[in-house]
Amino acid sequence: MKIIHFIPELSLEFGGTVRAVIDLAAVHARRGHEVTVVSFDISDAPDEWAADDPGTPTAVRLSPPGVGKTLSGKGKSEMRGLMAGCDVAHLHSFWIPAVAQAASIAHAQGVPVVVSSHGMLDDWSMQQSTMKKKIWLSTIGRKFFRSVSRFHTTAEEEKRQVSQWIPESVPIDISPYVIDIEPFREMPDPGLARSQFDLGEGVPHVLFLSRLHYKKCPDVLIRAFGLLRDRGVNARLLLAGPGDEEYVKSLHALADELRLGESCRFVGLVKGEAKLSLYACCDLFALPTSQENFGLVYTEAMACGTPALCTKGTDIWKELVGSGGAEVAERSPEAFADAIEALLADRARLDEMAGKGRAWVMSHFEPDRIGANFEGIYDRARSGRDT
Repeated sequence: MKIIHFIPELSLEFGGTVRAVIDLAAVHARRGHEVTVVSFDISDAPDEWAADDPGTPTAVRLSPPGVGKTLSGKGKSEMRGLMAGCDVAHLHSFWIPAVAQAASIAHAQGVPVVVSSHGMLDDWSMQQSTMKKKIWLSTIGRKFFRSVSRFHTTAEEEKRQVSQWIPESVPIDISPYVIDIEPFREMPDPGLARSQFDLGEGVPHVLFLSRLHYKKCPDVLIRAFGLLRDRGVNARLLLAGPGDEEYVKSLHALADELRLGESCRFVGLVKGEAKLSLYACCDLFALPTSQENFGLVYTEAMACGTPALCTKGTDIWKELVGSGGAEVAERSPEAFADAIEALLADRARLDEMAGKGRAWVMSHFEPDRIGANFEGIYDRARSGRDT
């Protein structure tokens, strides 16, 4: 197949959505498809994609967007040329006007369109700027959905939420994201992170690794550690990730206000081998998020042998808990403090969760298996079949 992906920003600072697109494109190119990834920003396209190897995707930078992230006149012309002869167009994102324009261009050329909203139609997301989004759905959205062949979600829970907002005429498919599990084949060495971040042994470490954003609720975790300190629980919180400067300052101020000192550390953006090592040297991964349609960080942590603590705001929470490698808690400082305290006090339980979680990720997310799932979605989009 000739597959085109359009994502407005191919920059990893925008989180797991970008990672998911990169890994899906790479798997399909390796499986013999002709794959092009189109974006306004291709700064984080892997270096090997530039080698013109038929087994790797091609990254194409569109002309800069117009006002409000629209396709410029030149960008529309470029998109028409790129869509020509394609078997399927897979569009990533939702509310950005350029995505709707790309769908229209594909539809006009007879190219079936698959859309992944990446959680943008989840309940929590729809509670943000609700009126504006409802107006979009009732105006631009009507034309947009006439161009869409199929809609992709990552789990039954995301499908349930999405189905409230899209027409019944658009079939919804479920497939988890592709995860590049090659870096996890061997267990990471925790020594690298212990040395790089000066983490002593003997004190349990709880890791938050994600964007420092109000949606992810790192403040809940900081407050939970204030409660744990008051209970006499000896543990340390590591917050890894970038964020808006003012919001990050507010988190530092909260940690200072609670007098957490060395029990709460901000280590910034961590990448590559150091990131995997950081997962491996921590006793528990915790993310009290309001909303995640998938949450690649959970599977990364579990692949590194680190149990996870999530919320029901994560669309795959049932799958995570069912794996045996994760637990779920209500999104409050008290609930997270209770769960963290109980888990850290039961080393045998943590070890059991670590083994089960890693085994589940390594078997359930085999890349060729997930790649074949998406090929089935694309085939159904091309044939017009409902199932």
